[in-house]
Amino acid sequence: MQKLIKRVQHASTLVKYSTTSDATTSVSIIGVHFHHIYSDRKKKEIVELARKNNISGFVRFGKPGRLLVQSDDNAVLKEYIKHIRQLRWQFMALRIQRTLTLKSGDGFSEFKTFENDKDLIQYMKEANMQDLFSELSNMPNRSKEEQTES
Repeated sequence: MQKLIKRVQHASTLVKYSTTSDATTSVSIIGVHFHHIYSDRKKKEIVELARKNNISGFVRFGKPGRLLVQSDDNAVLKEYIKHIRQLRWQFMALRIQRTLTLKSGDGFSEFKTFENDKDLIQYMKEANMQDLFSELSNMPNRSKEEQTES
């Protein structure tokens, strides 16, 4: 009986260990920079389409506009961005497109809207995704030829 108890205790320790391990999941993310997002029609479409397709992430309205979306289905994200791109934009640039391996609890759990960077950065910190903010915000380096033409 003593040996049986030790085996059961050992087995329960193994089960407990496996349920508390750092589970990971693979997700696709796409980040987009816009000159601005002011149109009520565009705002509504961005949010409704994301929620309809179970896409999580955020959109920051105003100037500049920012969109970062996450899904475990890359094809859904690509179709979403394709639809958003068809709306008329003064400037829209794809800044981030990759697959990430996230620990359990990391990443975005819902789709949110923001009007300022302070609240947006806090949401990104809570999702452990704050490293992507600078990548999403920075303008790409332009060549000297492009700068002189502007």
